Amino acid sequence: MKRNSLWNRAFTALVFLFLYAPIVVLIVFSFNAGNSNAVWSGFSLKWYQQLFSDRLVMQSVYTTLMVSVLSTAIATVAGTFA
Repeated sequence: MKRNSLWNRAFTALVFLFLYAPIVVLIVFSFNAGNSNAVWSGFSLKWYQQLFSDRLVMQSVYTTLMVSVLSTAIATVAGTFA
């Protein structure tokens, strides 16, 4: 019985590693100074500066936040009356 439990824990750990490792790699390499994602060139916020200086991206973020706030408010009111 204990062997089966150990197998289940190992399998669960591998599944979580499979799911979360790419996210961690993306987060780490988003701070890469270079243009390549294969080679670490140093820490930089260059890509975030470019992202937040783009007017279209910021307009999209604003629209997304407005939709989420309004939908949350509507769902809260509808859930209160239900």
